[in-house]
Amino acid sequence: MMNEDADKYGVLFDLFRRSSNEEEKIMQIIISEIKKKESCKSLLDIGAGDGTITQKIIKYFDEVYAVEKRNDCRLFLKALGIKMLCKDWTKFVETQKFDVILASHVFYYFPIPEWKTHISKMLKLLNDDGMLILITNSTNIEYSTFIKKTYPKIIGHEFTFASVVDNLDLVPETYEISINRISTEISLENKEHFLSMCEFWLGSSRKNWGETMKEISETYNNLEDYAPKGKLLKQNVDILIIKKKD
Repeated sequence: MMNEDADKYGVLFDLFRRSSNEEEKIMQIIISEIKKKESCKSLLDIGAGDGTITQKIIKYFDEVYAVEKRNDCRLFLKALGIKMLCKDWTKFVETQKFDVILASHVFYYFPIPEWKTHISKMLKLLNDDGMLILITNSTNIEYSTFIKKTYPKIIGHEFTFASVVDNLDLVPETYEISINRISTEISLENKEHFLSMCEFWLGSSRKNWGETMKEISETYNNLEDYAPKGKLLKQNVDILIIKKKD
């Protein structure tokens, strides 16, 4: 959907952020970790989107850089004074090193066999006392179970739904990893809200769902009640802090 209808994708992404308490919880951990560091001069945000996370941590750095594909998002980032480096991380070449590198919800766009290459590339861009922050959805919770079951029926192939936590062997032994798992909720005001979110999560318009529409609607009916008519969808998020061992 991001490539076929960027405007709709952007609207649904914004709706998702307003429907979830994820960002608030993530920011508490990120800011806490940043404040622990003695040196926080430079930040690189990979897949920065429109900078909603970046904007909240700009004040802790002298220089902030971003890698982002979407042109509309790049305009947001530039307006925040963030320096744009490259549109495509897979083609990113940089000799500069950074104190903090953030990659939030970007690993789903890479095939799992390539994860080790991308993690190694990020670690090489860190200063010796630098910190890599990776954020991915956890597996085996309502949200991920729904996506893993439904995505192949709509798209025709499996969704790359794995957490870096399930693949810690990809991180070299010379680095230490701390894991923060946060529980979040997506508040769905009604079925239309849920179906719109499903279009975003599945990357597909509901007009293409066919017989799977009935199954998706039943999923909504079985969710935990929220207020008089709404529902809650539970989601866990893993935040990995990776640093070189002393």
